[in-house]
Amino acid sequence: MSIKVLFQSWRIEGLMAHFYNIEPYLILFLDLDIVITCNLKNLWNYFDEFSDDEDRGFNTGVALMNIRKMRRNAWGDHWRNVTKHSLQRLSYTALADQDIVNAALFYDSRRVKRLPCKWNVQLADSVDYANCLRKNDFYTKFEDVFCENACILHWNKPIKPADATFPGHDAELQNVQKPTTPSTRVHPLLNQYSKLFKEHRLQSNILFLNSNYRLHRLEEMASHWDGPISLALYVTDKEVLLLTEYIQNIPILSNRQDLFIHLMFKEGNFYPINALRNIAMEYATTDYVFLVDFDFIPTPRMHTYLSDTLTSQISKVIMELKDKKQTGQNKGIKTSTPSKTKVTWEKDSRPVAYVIPAFETFYTQINFPINKSELLNQIKTGVVKPFRIDVWPAGHQATNYTHWYNSSVPYEVKWEADFEPYVVVKKTAARFDTRFLGFGWNKVAYAMLLDTLGYRFLVLPEVFVIHLPHSPSMDVSRFRNSPFFRMCLERFKVEFIKELAHNYGVRSLKYLQFRQRPNGL
Repeated sequence: MSIKVLFQSWRIEGLMAHFYNIEPYLILFLDLDIVITCNLKNLWNYFDEFSDDEDRGFNTGVALMNIRKMRRNAWGDHWRNVTKHSLQRLSYTALADQDIVNAALFYDSRRVKRLPCKWNVQLADSVDYANCLRKNDFYTKFEDVFCENACILHWNKPIKPADATFPGHDAELQNVQKPTTPSTRVHPLLNQYSKLFKEHRLQSNILFLNSNYRLHRLEEMASHWDGPISLALYVTDKEVLLLTEYIQNIPILSNRQDLFIHLMFKEGNFYPINALRNIAMEYATTDYVFLVDFDFIPTPRMHTYLSDTLTSQISKVIMELKDKKQTGQNKGIKTSTPSKTKVTWEKDSRPVAYVIPAFETFYTQINFPINKSELLNQIKTGVVKPFRIDVWPAGHQATNYTHWYNSSVPYEVKWEADFEPYVVVKKTAARFDTRFLGFGWNKVAYAMLLDTLGYRFLVLPEVFVIHLPHSPSMDVSRFRNSPFFRMCLERFKVEFIKELAHNYGVRSLKYLQFRQRPNGL
């Protein structure tokens, strides 16, 4: 079947295809899994250096092909003969056309001209850069310097970065969805509980994660967090199989007895981030939960620190209560009668949301700071900075980073407009509002609710999380580019604040100032 007949058989409406005689042309052939950083005209100019016997490059991912010369030197007959000969010893080709091309060039090396390696820097796990570090290569020292000066970066491996970064671009999601709120399927626990863990559950906290399926971060996350992990994922049925295989193949994940995976199956066009958070909170196995997004890596052994901190805080409150009760008895005050001392203690015992300061880096590879001292050094050198300080400072400025840098004890901060901290709270704390989908206001609304309920925000001085870089999600793009989405978000904000006022009194009306913040998230 000819190419022309093939296009006609597809019957693509509105498509016009024109076909040219390929023989007189030169061709620059490129794979799709590459990033180009230089002017391709410079690569094209290598055609001028070809001799009459040189026809094409080594790698099928990046190749210059002089079709006229290839036909003149019977390239078609040559590769067919080599393939038939090779198949007598080999039953298949592991790399398809790549193996055939290399075999054909092995038997007649005159047909190839070697291009500088910068035009095809391969990023597979098995790459040996020594093949490129020869006398005439453009760099001869370090792999990282070599890659920095590359003109084409080539992800020539089966698993591409886009598989983890752009799951929402799956063609299956292009099907028209109903505009109504869909019913969702939830699988509470993918893996099995450990009996030992279930019978001796921790009375401290659990790492709560929600994900848009950037699972490549999970291994690093698990190595830093020494406590139980509750992981909520938004998946398709097919992705469940991939998830199971992934976890089984990673020892640090498969060997853990305290990794609990909760699934919500994909329905509709929007990412239900707050519903995922609520699922992870509901099925958490500990008294406290640490609410953090999937792109943040915690301080090593943060769980131990939080457990000690919470135990200390609870013990302190109990001792204060006992002391004040004893003081009341010594003064002849009946403990069954409401007293001024008891009222004072109740005021001091307001629920607490422990704030974990958030930072960010734009470096894809960093030496993760293992303590506050190392973090402060990286802040001084510009490797790390407070989270979103340049684009959305209001989100975390209430944390008071300047005070945190020099603090060695917990300190209280007041709620401020647009505050969206990452917090440790009791599992029984308020739930997230599920009307906020995708990007925008999902954590802001939660912090506002905690403030309405009388929570104190207590910043912990020795622990932190760092946000690692990744490509913008589809939800971020929708927020930035869709006026209709932002209009709906503004409507949800007003509805949410009015509901707070209705449920908790007129003091909640102060939050209506957000209506004057068109850029608020």
